[in-house]
Amino acid sequence: MKQLKTILIGALMLVFSLACSLNPVIIVTPVPGGTGGNSNSGSGGGRAPDGEQGQVTRVVDGDTIDVRLNDGETIRVRYLGMNTTETNRGESCSQDGKQANAALVDGQRVTLVADRDPEDQYGRALRYVYVGDLFVNAELVRQGWAEAVMYEPNDRHWEQLIEIEQQAERANRGCHGMNDIFDDGSYRR
Repeated sequence: MKQLKTILIGALMLVFSLACSLNPVIIVTPVPGGTGGNSNSGSGGGRAPDGEQGQVTRVVDGDTIDVRLNDGETIRVRYLGMNTTETNRGESCSQDGKQANAALVDGQRVTLVADRDPEDQYGRALRYVYVGDLFVNAELVRQGWAEAVMYEPNDRHWEQLIEIEQQAERANRGCHGMNDIFDDGSYRR
């Protein structure tokens, strides 16, 4: 009986020590053509690539934010490689996308990474956005609040984002589970 008790206590101590030392498993896929960072899980595993640093001062909608850069300048940033429905038009799922974006970036320090074309026709900075090693653009697509969209020539993460969207669509995540808002027949703008 004493031997059984000792074995049980030892086993419990082993299980407890293992449970306390384990971290959740996060599957990280390398970013195609990237310089680091994460691809689809949205957390852990890497570091954000080099880019401009700043703090999010306003979440405009699901794919646009205002960022105060380290030099004090505030810029409007339009996320690359993805699109959300428009809050200013009251489109379906737009408030959900904005709330998801806010949950990830509002008030956070971010790293902004440009692709080939750094600005759009409206003067917004076109960027991939990271909070730590969280690739925010990919995370919004993964959660289903954004669709993958190519804004040529900015295609650095295109294959990755389209694959993530297809997974979100199959799983009916976010807007995919609510309606067919993203089914416009094109991945390009």
